[in-house]
Amino acid sequence: MTDREDDDIQAAEYIIGLMPLADRKEFETRLQTDTILAAHVNDWTDRLAPFNADYADSAPPPAVKDAIDQRLFASPVGRGNWWSALRIRWAVITAALAAVVLVLGLQILQAQPKLVAQLDPVEMGYRFAATYNRDTGVLTVSTLEAVDIPDRALELWAIGEAGVPMSLGLLTASEDFAISTGLKLQPGTTLAVSLEPLGGSRTGAPTGPVLSAGVLSDV
Repeated sequence: MTDREDDDIQAAEYIIGLMPLADRKEFETRLQTDTILAAHVNDWTDRLAPFNADYADSAPPPAVKDAIDQRLFASPVGRGNWWSALRIRWAVITAALAAVVLVLGLQILQAQPKLVAQLDPVEMGYRFAATYNRDTGVLTVSTLEAVDIPDRALELWAIGEAGVPMSLGLLTASEDFAISTGLKLQPGTTLAVSLEPLGGSRTGAPTGPVLSAGVLSDV
């Protein structure tokens, strides 16, 4: 391994914060005059910058940092052990980056704010499109074709894992329907539209035929 390749590793350790205090001070002294080393630092800064976007800087108290350095790096590394030290450094760097990627991956998964469903006809029904916003709890349903059912009502239901229908309200024939459900709808929840008397079901459950149905899923 060349000195410059070792400089690249040290630059990564410096940016991630894994470098012992004494080595860090020596490294920062070199940075003042070594332009190639500074380029390595800038390169690692650019690579890791996206991971820092959502987090404010938070330095540990000096006493805590010194204690950690002393515990982890108190024993000097001899020349004969440079390969072992290098493998340890890379293992620590890899573990730190993997942890950051895992956290960001979980955040991305949790950040998906919408669920969607297309309610298709059941025999003689109609087509609807539904969008559920997880952040606000608002469900919006749009009519995809003309609906003309005089003297009857279309009632929307949510059916979760328990299989118990819960009324979400009455749909209008020609306008988008938006309601704050008060429920935490999950992927796999079935949305169904039933034909009911004017004013909706009086029993708390569907009483007429189911005209349309679909399942909520991630965008």
